[in-house]
Amino acid sequence: MRSRLHSTLRLASSLSRNIQPSLLTRTATNNQLNIQPNSNSLNYFPSSHPSTRSKSPQDQPVDSKPLPFKDLGKETSTRTRRTRTRKKPPSEEEQEEERIQREEELTTKLEKAFTPPKILFENEKVVVIDKPAGCALQADLGSEPYIRWKLIMDYLEKRRGKLFIVHRLDKATTGAMILAKSSTASRTLSTQFKNSTVKKTYYAAIQFLTDRIGPIQDAKEAGQIECRMRNRNDRMVIAESNRTGADCKPTQTEWELVTATSNHAIVRLKPLTGRKHQLRLHCSRFLAGPIVGDFKYDFRYLSPQSQKAIHSFLNREAPGRLLLHCAEIEFKLYRKEQPREYTFSSFTRIPLPPRERASSCGGMEK
Repeated sequence: MRSRLHSTLRLASSLSRNIQPSLLTRTATNNQLNIQPNSNSLNYFPSSHPSTRSKSPQDQPVDSKPLPFKDLGKETSTRTRRTRTRKKPPSEEEQEEERIQREEELTTKLEKAFTPPKILFENEKVVVIDKPAGCALQADLGSEPYIRWKLIMDYLEKRRGKLFIVHRLDKATTGAMILAKSSTASRTLSTQFKNSTVKKTYYAAIQFLTDRIGPIQDAKEAGQIECRMRNRNDRMVIAESNRTGADCKPTQTEWELVTATSNHAIVRLKPLTGRKHQLRLHCSRFLAGPIVGDFKYDFRYLSPQSQKAIHSFLNREAPGRLLLHCAEIEFKLYRKEQPREYTFSSFTRIPLPPRERASSCGGMEK
């Protein structure tokens, strides 16, 4: 009895000495140890271990590398890693087809509410229209302002043939606009605009800023604005006095007061130069307030109550409109070597908030 016990102890001691730690592995199916002794020791495996039966695919070890002792108590994850497949971006042809489809749907919608523009003057060389608000000559393809202008041009060209754009008005600006009927007339008028010989008269409604004092508050009724302007991030700003370069361009505007109240004024503007957003910047910086409906230049300096009131007022009285109107335009056309001047007027009603409308708007409506 004692000899059998000593033999069992010697066998266990021999096994413990010959088992190599690096040969300890686990399977992920039943979380059992697979103890493999070296070649000098006896082959011993538990009867329930997968090594004693035919291995199925489920019994194959997930990781064939031996596990260190510190990781023996941790479960090996059998979850397969999912690979995310990114959606392939649409091709240029697909994007173009989608844009055309959106444009067709929006065109169908806007055609139902389309109103032909008013014709102020027309002869064999030019046609002068009264441009409405909400249409833009330089807009993204497929956008609503672009389609509105496209509908106007399609309507006019179906009845008058090819027309040429000579000058531009901002999307929210209304008033007289010239379209040439021939390339010769287009070049002649473009030269006049480039040399600033075309005379234009605008009317604008100004919203005063409470923290600024301008010439109107100082009881002045007319004046001239001169400054240099430059483009910065799609906004025109006043150029610094020590700044030089081609981007700094001189500007001039003559202004005259039509009527004024404590918070608003209607002014007559005559630009002597034709820079981008010239009148809008001159009004906001030199006449103590932005044009009503101009949300780009100094509108943020108005009080929250004033901003809310202006939004509500414009949505009701003049939706999508900047209260800047090109009322008169004067240009020359040559006929039999003799220049002839043309002047056309387009008067409109410049509205103001209800509490001031009775005393301010009478002078503008003609």
